[in-house]
Amino acid sequence: MAKTLPIQLVKTRKNQDEFLKEAGGSNDLPKWATEQVIRENSVRLVNALDNISLHFENRHPHNCQLPLLIKAKLNEHATAKSYRPNVRALLNRKRKHNVIGISGFRDILFKLDGNDDIKAIKDDIASVQNHTSSKDKLIGVAAIEELSIYTCDVNIDELSDKLLKIQLVDYKDANLNTLSEQLLLKLGKDLACNIIKANYAEGLRIFRIESPSADSIRQIATLDSVISIKEMPYYELVAAPNPFQAEVELAKPIEGEKYPILGILDSGVEKSDYLSSWSLEEEDNIAGLDELDINRNHGTMVTSVAVYGDILENTNCTGCGPLKYVSNIVNSDREGIRISEDELIMYIREAVQKHPEIKIWNLSQGSQTEVSDFIFSDFAIALDDIQKKNDVLICKSAGNSHNLGRITLGAESLLALTVGSVCNKGTHPEDLDEGMHSPFSRIGYGPEKLIKPEVVHYGGNIKTGVKVLTGADIQHTAFGTSFSTPRISSLAAHLVHRLDGTFDPTLVKALIVHNANYPSVVDKNTSEYTRIYGFGLPSTIDEMLNNDEDEFTMVWQPDFNEGTDFQVIDFPFPNSLIDENGYFYGIVTVTVVTDPVLKGGEGNEYCQTDIDVKIGPIQGVNHVALGAVGIPKTYRNEERIISLHNILTGDKYSVHQPEMMRERNLIMKNHKWQPVKKYQVDLSTMTDGQKEKIKDDTTWAMTIRSFTRDATMCELQEDGVINSIRTTIIITIRDPKHKGVVYNEGIRLLNIHNFEHSNIIIRNDIHLSEGV
Repeated sequence: MAKTLPIQLVKTRKNQDEFLKEAGGSNDLPKWATEQVIRENSVRLVNALDNISLHFENRHPHNCQLPLLIKAKLNEHATAKSYRPNVRALLNRKRKHNVIGISGFRDILFKLDGNDDIKAIKDDIASVQNHTSSKDKLIGVAAIEELSIYTCDVNIDELSDKLLKIQLVDYKDANLNTLSEQLLLKLGKDLACNIIKANYAEGLRIFRIESPSADSIRQIATLDSVISIKEMPYYELVAAPNPFQAEVELAKPIEGEKYPILGILDSGVEKSDYLSSWSLEEEDNIAGLDELDINRNHGTMVTSVAVYGDILENTNCTGCGPLKYVSNIVNSDREGIRISEDELIMYIREAVQKHPEIKIWNLSQGSQTEVSDFIFSDFAIALDDIQKKNDVLICKSAGNSHNLGRITLGAESLLALTVGSVCNKGTHPEDLDEGMHSPFSRIGYGPEKLIKPEVVHYGGNIKTGVKVLTGADIQHTAFGTSFSTPRISSLAAHLVHRLDGTFDPTLVKALIVHNANYPSVVDKNTSEYTRIYGFGLPSTIDEMLNNDEDEFTMVWQPDFNEGTDFQVIDFPFPNSLIDENGYFYGIVTVTVVTDPVLKGGEGNEYCQTDIDVKIGPIQGVNHVALGAVGIPKTYRNEERIISLHNILTGDKYSVHQPEMMRERNLIMKNHKWQPVKKYQVDLSTMTDGQKEKIKDDTTWAMTIRSFTRDATMCELQEDGVINSIRTTIIITIRDPKHKGVVYNEGIRLLNIHNFEHSNIIIRNDIHLSEGV
């Protein structure tokens, strides 16, 4: 059935749907904060502070002006954000914030200015021992197991005479940051080392130093503000195309017609009949390379896929036609030319800032260093900073490897759309089935089980590559995520072009992820499929923007500016989706994409925002009188849902489902603090008990709650500035029985319950010159 019915943009009903945040918690100590733990920790912490106090008397002269950096190791049960205020209560002083960041999974980083700070903390510990302290400080003592002086661990022999990057701590204090920078630069001058400040991201203090001696590294590492010294990564372009011969239709733009625009961050694009007419302007050699050092081969192939992807493959992979592009040389695949991480970041930032009109950028390159389990890389943080400050979306390749290698630095960028590869249709006996994971494509997860790549597209099989163009319009085949990525970039650029209104990266990402599905060859019996395929292979662009009669798609973009949550009663779930036995059925797909608050100095808590969505039938609504006898003082909302049965949780569905039914369910578990989430459930696969439990609940509701981590909450309490959180939630309800009424019923329910809604506004299809 053709999809011709527009998806709906739906607004929350202002005050009616707003749900003011309410305080929670208990007055009791947590179970792990026992008297024995508090007693033992008290003694251990006092002894540690006494040892630290001695260190103040024997500091190196260049450290005397700086605070001492201390690492606090937390109890394994105290890592949740709810206990962080207790830690701060013990370590901070009035109007003085000593806690400055996170250095590991259980490690808090804080500063001590001198023995006065130590005495104040010891006095608080004494009050705990004497049973005269507040609950906050009791839990604080229970939460901290160890204190130790932070030291910068470096392997000097491995680092000497190489290009390095030095990271200084962010003191959250402008004066201390300036002082520590001055001390580092002065030490570099004394050592005859050229130290240069690099522009990575807000809160990420990185400096470049070239070929220092072992002794210089040793002395720099003694600066108390230095938290790491590492080798500077390099980023490379890899491609080895094979020639092929086929008819490729030449496409030309129509003069005066507006086309999608894509920024290419690569090695340049050769001038040719096929590509030059689609170049929006002269190529920009951002990297300042000599012409002899430029090899445009990789960039030309990448751009040919972005412009001619469907035409080259002679199939409707994306549903996108050609587009305009702007080529920016930020790297080279010429042998012997290497671009360092700080240089690449500088070039990308400059290219993006030069072209504020370009909202989608293709970045098909990477390193050979795999991501960490817990910490986000400096490169990823820098890419996020560029995207957030310039309001753009970067489509980033997952990288190439063998034996299911993990994604490399930069591919874990939270705001980027990371792309893996699946096999195109093969022509060789050794090729895999179309849609299977390309053997060279790197897989997830990112840090903190982040789902990366989010999507996949065709990038090559075992023997059969995807079709590309190289210089002088020579036709080749090639393999790599470098060539699956521009298909997604093209989709994103066409979506930006087709959607009318202000650019919103969360909407573009959400549409692509929401309309991604797993190829039929994917085995969903394994637990690894999201790690390999992300959320799947996106559909064509027209299917993203329209429904048929058996499905109903709503796009919600709630405004969290006022710090409120949302409680949407009378959520429009069609009554037609009740079977002959009175049970709900239907396939519900929910995608949540957030532009979160990010803090590079917070380690594994880099992502500071989480959005939680629950949908399901409810037993009713209670109306309470605020302030009345018996009503909790923490209540701030009169209307309160009675028992929402959230359909997006896995425990409601049978584990003994037929394979066809299992294919329809995607339940995300343990993925809090992720900016991209997706759920898909088939209500007919609920357990009999769950079906019976909600059989008589005909009213549906949706709750949307935002959560903020401790570092951002501290800033809010200090300056009162509420961060605006952009979020797009897309919900599709589909009737697998094809009654042909779901779309119209969804529209009717929106109208009945006074939801303001409108068709998503799109441009007409773009046109090419006649004869093409």
